[in-house]
Amino acid sequence: DMRFTRRTATTIAGLRCTTYTVQTPSTLGETCITDDGVMLRTLAQNARGQRTAIEAISVSYTPAPASDYAPPPDFQRVAPPRQ
Repeated sequence: DMRFTRRTATTIAGLRCTTYTVQTPSTLGETCITDDGVMLRTLAQNARGQRTAIEAISVSYTPAPASDYAPPPDFQRVAPPRQ
């Protein structure tokens, strides 16, 4: 139940992004997303007046090491229940 309205283009952390107004039944906000899908800024306020803000200060497209995607040492695989 989200509605996005395209607004203007801007630059954040040296990257061009498109700003969208985002509205849900309980939240109104704004987000800026690059053409390749990187969210650079989001500002939102919920129905209770609580505000959230996040903004990139830098972006790096260098590959992350494979170890960043490894499960933690205490990880245990759990099989889904059979239906």
